[in-house]
Formats: sequence, C-alpha cells, structure tokens
Amino acid sequence: MDKNSAIMGVFFMAIIGMLLRPLVVAWSRRLGGTSVPADLSRELDDLRERVAELEGSGTRLQELEERVDFAERMLAQRPEPARIPPDRSSS
Repeated sequence: MDKNSAIMGVFFMAIIGMLLRPLVVAWSRRLGGTSVPADLSRELDDLRERVAELEGSGTRLQELEERVDFAERMLAQRPEPARIPPDRSSS
C-alpha cells in the first residue's frame, strides 16, 4: 500500500467518524438510560397539559355552536307575537 492510499484511508475514516458521531452519541445515551433534563421534562408536561385543555375547549365550542343553532331554529319557528296597539286613552 502506498502512502497516498494510507492518507486517504485515514481521511475517509475520520469523515465517517464525524458523520456518525451524533448517531453514536444518541444511541449510547439511549442505552445508558440518560434521561431528559428536568426543565425539558417539565416543559413537555406543560405543553401536553395545554394541548389537552385546547382539545377540551374544541369540544366545548362545538357544543356551544350546536346550542346556538338550536336556539336560532326555535326562534325562527315561533310566530311573531301580536303587537298591542298604543293606548290612545291617555291623550
């Protein structure tokens, strides 16, 4: 093997090592059981709670829309009340 091939081989291995390093680090953290930092865990829990609240709000909003639609239909079906003529005896 000549000198240029050896240099190219070392160079190639160094590039592969740099490209694969993030994957190896992530894999080793997962195998080692390294947990998520506490502040990120709290933030994730807060976000999950907010999403649950928003999903509940969507259901509540849909129920309110149905009630408004029902009230509009009921008001549209009701005949207009008879108007009482103004009292002319007071003049």
